[in-house]
This record gives sequence, structure tokens and C-alpha cells, in this order.
Amino acid sequence: MAAHAADWLSVPIALVIGGIAAVSVIKTVYIDRRELKRACVGGASRVPLGFVSPTENVMMMAMALWKRDRRHHRAKKNRYAVVAE
Repeated sequence: MAAHAADWLSVPIALVIGGIAAVSVIKTVYIDRRELKRACVGGASRVPLGFVSPTENVMMMAMALWKRDRRHHRAKKNRYAVVAE
């Protein structure tokens, strides 16, 4: 139960961070036609970050929405639960 204590905070933060990052990467790669380089290996990697970065950000947003929907589903289910005595 404690794991869901901060859903009200974590879901909007994940949506905002994922949304801003996705828009930023899409603008940089597809509109400005600039190339992204990996910082963690000094730019020597040949990973297509134009595809990987937006996918990563969209997945972050999808997980936040999934978590929000699960929380609403769980609250609705508990509302109709019968308490056994």
C-alpha cells in the first residue's frame, strides 16, 4: 500500500518530464535536422538516437498514464467492495 502513496505526485511529474523531453527531441531531430550523440560513451556509439530518445520519452508517458488508470480502476473496485465481518 505504501508503494502507491505518492501516485498523485509521480504521475503528473512523469507526464510533464516525458512530454517536454519528447517534444524537445522531436524538434531537434526531425525539425532542426540535428544529430544527437550519446554522452555516456563519448559519442562513439552508432545508436540511432533519433528513434530511441522519443521512444523512451513516449514510454515514460505511457507508463504514467497506465499507472493513473490502474489507480482509478483500483479506487472504483474498492468503492463497491463488501466488507466481511
